[in-house]
Parts: sequence; structure tokens; C-alpha cells
Amino acid sequence: MKVILFVLSLVLFVACQSPKSPPDILNGRILFLGDSITQDGRYVSIIEYELFRHYPDADIDVISIGLSSETVSGLTEPHHPYPRPNVHERLGRALEKTKPQTVVACYGMNDGIYHPQSDERFQSYKDGIQKLVADVRAAGAKLIILTPPIFDAAVIPKKVVGADAPRFGYSTPFVGYNDVLADYSEWLLALNVPDVQVINLNGPMLVFVKQQRESNPDFAISKDGVHPNFDGHALMARLFLKGIGVPLEDVDVHYYAALLTKDPLYRLVQQRRAMRSTAWLVDIGFNKPGNYKALPLDEAEKMAAEMKQQILDQVKGEN
Repeated sequence: MKVILFVLSLVLFVACQSPKSPPDILNGRILFLGDSITQDGRYVSIIEYELFRHYPDADIDVISIGLSSETVSGLTEPHHPYPRPNVHERLGRALEKTKPQTVVACYGMNDGIYHPQSDERFQSYKDGIQKLVADVRAAGAKLIILTPPIFDAAVIPKKVVGADAPRFGYSTPFVGYNDVLADYSEWLLALNVPDVQVINLNGPMLVFVKQQRESNPDFAISKDGVHPNFDGHALMARLFLKGIGVPLEDVDVHYYAALLTKDPLYRLVQQRRAMRSTAWLVDIGFNKPGNYKALPLDEAEKMAAEMKQQILDQVKGEN
């Protein structure tokens, strides 16, 4: 195992030596929006880690403000303990305060409220995405939409319910809910809007899991069917990076994730992103119960600048 990791680390090191400029869509500030998967943010940290290593001299600034339970559709299942937050409640403030050149949005997992597909719910999702597109473009930013990650019913067989169940929701999700997310993904991929790119996560993630289960029936990238584990976040990050044209070597996702967990540079990037994300999230504000401990934004930004210099010193030292 140590030999394999060592060899892979060399492959990754060589792959990160990129003389080219970053893709145009990455210039300037990048704002990540999404639900609890983006609030967890490990896929964002991996993306930022790779951008630091590939393009240490580029003007790239990543801010991630995912919020758990959030939707783009504005829907909430009737028995949910509180109305799900709607990104449109805070989108205007987020765009005004962060002034991004690019927005990355990942919604859908909560938007079907874990029910079977319906025309009405599907239309709410379409309307929410189209408003997101319009508002981001009006702010002068480009938009990258990520299709929702997979819902994996196989890992929670005692929790999922059939189409004839009396009620649906996060605690009792429809067994075929990934078909709903696949519909969302297909619709998103058919969008043809200037300055809007769609990157498919759902399809490739589903294929990856099915392939792994051919040799290991118990394979999973999520414990609860919704939230990816670190391997899942690593896969999401790599799909994003390849989707925007960042050169990456083809390596096994599990070993890639294992390398990251052992890399002090990744841990520093993750620590910085998490601290900064919470500060921006609280400063922008949101409509959801609960409090988040966060540094004042100016203090967080000062600390983030110092940590960024540490990151760049390490990257340039490696180069």
C-alpha cells in the first residue's frame, strides 16, 4: 500500500505541474452555492487545492457558502421541522457582497423533497434554476451548474419507501428518488444559455458506483444515501475540474482521496476554506433556524490571506 501511495503521489505531483493559464471561466472570484453537500465543502476544498497547485500565480479566489437543507425550488415537505431555506432569499446579498466573476451552483438533492417525480415539483425546480441563471447573468457573472449528486437507495434499504407510501421526505425518501435527480440532470444538460456551463455529476457518479459494485457489492460513497463520503467528494471535485478543462491524471479515486488525507497542504486548504466559508455565510445571512460560530468577516479575511500565503509558499517550494 505504501508503495502504491508513493507512486501515485509522484504521478499527482507531476500532473500538477501545469504551465498553462487557468481556463477563462476561473479568472477572478468564484462563488460556490449549494445545500448541505456544499456546506460540508470537501469537494470545494479539493477543487481549491488543485487550483492552487496547478495555477499558483493566477488570480483565483474561491468562496463557498453552501447551506444545509437549502433548495433552489422553494419547496419543503409538509412534515419538515422548518421551511427549507431558499437560495433566492440570500442570492442578491451574496452576489452584491462577493461580486463573483463565476458562480458554481449545485442544487437538486433537496428540491424534489424526496418524493416521486411530479410535473408540479419539476416545474418549481426549473423555475428556480431559470431565476438563478437570470440573476447571476444580471450580476455580470458566468454560471456553472452542477447536476445533483446521486441518491443511493441501496445503502439505506430500511429507510426508503415505495411509490405508494403515505408520506415522503428526508426521513422516508422514495426508493426511486435518484430517477427524479436524473430527470433534473437531463433537463439541466439540455440548457443552452450563454455564459452557463453544466457539468454532470449524477450520471458519472452512478456509473462509478455500479462499476465498483460489480466486484464489491457492498461498495458505497455515502452512508445515508445523500451525503457523499470523502471518496465521493473527491469524485465530485475531479468531475468538476475535468469539466472545466483542468488537466488531471486518471487515478483511482480511493487512492487519490487517501493521498489527500495524508497531505498537509490539503489539510491547510481545507482548514482555510471551512473557516472562511462560515464567516461569509454568517455575514451574508440566511433564513434558517440555528446559529453558526464564525469569525467576523474582516478578521477571517485577514487570517485567510495569511494562510493563502502559507499555501502558495508550500506550492512554489514544491515546484
